[in-house]
Amino acid sequence: MSEFIFPGIKILIKELQCPCCGQLPPDLYTDDFYLTSFNVWQVIRDEWGKPIPISRGGGYRCPKYQLNLILSGKTKACCSPHYFWALDNDLDSAMECEEFVDLVDRLFPDLRIGYLSYINAGKSFVHLDNAYLVKPKPNPSWIKGVRW
Repeated sequence: MSEFIFPGIKILIKELQCPCCGQLPPDLYTDDFYLTSFNVWQVIRDEWGKPIPISRGGGYRCPKYQLNLILSGKTKACCSPHYFWALDNDLDSAMECEEFVDLVDRLFPDLRIGYLSYINAGKSFVHLDNAYLVKPKPNPSWIKGVRW
């Protein structure tokens, strides 16, 4: 078995696994949604031209892990995009985050991007998701192209 999530997709299984239990999304290999989503990310990575590590806890999150984040005050999201497909991409600086966001916005303007609140908190990662594709939509704020 490969160490990568899918052939040709430069995300390690260990980067996607839930940090508390090691699970992967239950339908990862049976729902084309994931392969399509990871292919989009790979196009971004190829265009970026260098590795983009995924933050610890920045891939799949099981409901227990998400609940612990809520209880610890680290998030308010009961139904996180990380249940489906979301990636927190580690970058080296706030400037690099801005460059990465510009690239993603040019290539895939419908992707939801979170970065400003993280930069303002002294972090250097960019959250990407396509939660607006999840049916039914569990959260009305999951709209195409929203930036925060």
